[in-house]
Amino acid sequence: MLIIEVLILALPTSYVLGRKKIPGKKIFMLIVLLPIIMPGMVVALFLSRFFSALRLSQTFIGLLFAHTLMALPYMIRVMTTSF
Repeated sequence: MLIIEVLILALPTSYVLGRKKIPGKKIFMLIVLLPIIMPGMVVALFLSRFFSALRLSQTFIGLLFAHTLMALPYMIRVMTTSF
């Protein structure tokens, strides 16, 4: 289920980033790749605070969001280079 969810989000994003010339493309790629660039502990602390504020901590939906956030940059990076 997680791979399909990430694929649905990553495919159109990767296509646009790989094929189209859009303004702000480099900044958008930087924002997308932030979970890869930043240390894992920083991302985990951010998610913990953010999900606690939204009352998503220790829920299945929160787990799906967290895993999607961590898997999405990798899939976008690989698919963008292939387009």
